[in-house]
Amino acid sequence: MMERIKNALAEGPRAAASTIHYLYLARIPFLGWLTLFVLPLFARWVGRPLVLGAYDLASGGEAFFVGIAYGLAGGSIYFTAHVITNLCSKRFRLVIDPIVQSRIDKVWAGAIIVAFFVNILVAAAASKPIYSYSGQIAGAMVLGMLIAFAGALVAREISFRLAKNPTYRGLVWLGIKIGLRKQKGYLRPVSADVETDNPAKWEYEDGQIRAVCYTFIVIVAYCVITGKQVAPLVALMLLVSLWVLVLVGVTFFWDRYRLPVLLILVVYFWLAGFSLKADHYYRVWTRLRFDPELTPGEIVGRAAKEHRPVVVVAAAGGGIQSAAWTTSVLDQLGRRLKADSGGAYDLPRSIRLISGVSGGSVGGMFYAENFNEAQPDFSHSFQAACSSALGPTIRGLLRQDLWRALMPFLVTDICNDRGRVLERQWCKSFDNKFKPTAKLAEATLSAWGADALLLKRPALIFNSTIVETGQRLAISTVPITHGLIGETEFTQRYCAEISISTAARLSATFPFVTPTGRPTMLNMNPSACSTESPPPCGGGDQHLVDGGYYENSGLVGAIE
Repeated sequence: MMERIKNALAEGPRAAASTIHYLYLARIPFLGWLTLFVLPLFARWVGRPLVLGAYDLASGGEAFFVGIAYGLAGGSIYFTAHVITNLCSKRFRLVIDPIVQSRIDKVWAGAIIVAFFVNILVAAAASKPIYSYSGQIAGAMVLGMLIAFAGALVAREISFRLAKNPTYRGLVWLGIKIGLRKQKGYLRPVSADVETDNPAKWEYEDGQIRAVCYTFIVIVAYCVITGKQVAPLVALMLLVSLWVLVLVGVTFFWDRYRLPVLLILVVYFWLAGFSLKADHYYRVWTRLRFDPELTPGEIVGRAAKEHRPVVVVAAAGGGIQSAAWTTSVLDQLGRRLKADSGGAYDLPRSIRLISGVSGGSVGGMFYAENFNEAQPDFSHSFQAACSSALGPTIRGLLRQDLWRALMPFLVTDICNDRGRVLERQWCKSFDNKFKPTAKLAEATLSAWGADALLLKRPALIFNSTIVETGQRLAISTVPITHGLIGETEFTQRYCAEISISTAARLSATFPFVTPTGRPTMLNMNPSACSTESPPPCGGGDQHLVDGGYYENSGLVGAIE
């Protein structure tokens, strides 16, 4: 009796230690599952303005491909967890009973299904507030997941046949022979136990070839998808799939030799971050310092002297919803006031200043660009502001910025990142509505400032925040000579020119979605800059981020 009690008491600590050991080995699949489960919850509540737009699916076809991507991500997590569960006893002396292994596999499958269910609910709710359409979105996602599951079964069948194929065994044997011959002496002990004499006698462990086949499928899908116009969730889930498969393979191999792979990766990325090419930049170019004819306040005063109604707009931040709200409100107010006055009152011509933050800056940019037209239709600004640029931004993250983070020493164009991709998408969205007169891609601070001085276009203030100091940086089309609040104005700090789309992006830069950036000169001409001018005349090191970190209503710029 006492012996049984002792065994029972000893079993508890052993079970706890085994559980911790297994969770450590399965840390990568667990992090992948956590991403699947937490992302929709984050989009629904905490990160609603930031992430929820990714779940707004335009059609059943888009939802179908999102479902396939989720199925591939779930399959990657399940397959890698299955390999760890079944092989940990042979590779790490962590003995797991076969019955317990089966139960663990079922737990993984159940957890993945729960994550799928949460994502389907959020996508159905975010896409359209129509019950029938929500059902269509949910059904298309489920169908896509089933197709991905069928693909997993195909991969399993292929792996089963390859395990017995003599040609495949011979090719693997040849590859290992070449690899062993090319190895350095200090690496040979690591692979000394690899059988290379007779590949016909090899016995593959359950799940190994299946994981390799599945990895090949995901890599092909990733290479094809990242060059196409797809939903952001498709690209993101393929990235999750790829990272889970690669990292599990690397960690499962090196954990045997007590090599802390994740720590090594963290140290590598930390060191790579010191590379100048790993940082993000936005383009500026020199311009001669000039004394502004009028400040924003003087422009308002000039309009008042000419007995024009004066309207000052403060556009608050809030992502794409704020951009659409700004353009919609100004458009609808203009239409209503014009109708009520019998056409006598023109609101757009009365707006003399727009001070924007984040999404409000983007909406102000789209609205102000309309003034190129003799008879502008401001509803087009609303349509352009509603166009989501999240998809191209995610592709920029996967194509440009992923490789920038992995191998910064190979970067050739330091300004080509997802922030620049976002700017191009904004210009494309607007130009598609206003061709051939739209010139948003060519708009600059000085050009719009000249229009503001002639009262042809509102003056704009794009409010941003300096990361290093916490100050507000006003990027104004008409320079502010004496800053009252925030102390900093772009043209006075840099005596540099910048494009309007870049100014709007810097005002709306939210980390992880778009990168913080610092200026880099296209043409260095120190003689064009005054002696008291800070960088980039001599190098710029201050990064800009969303103006909402300092003040999110836009009122500070308007009051100033």
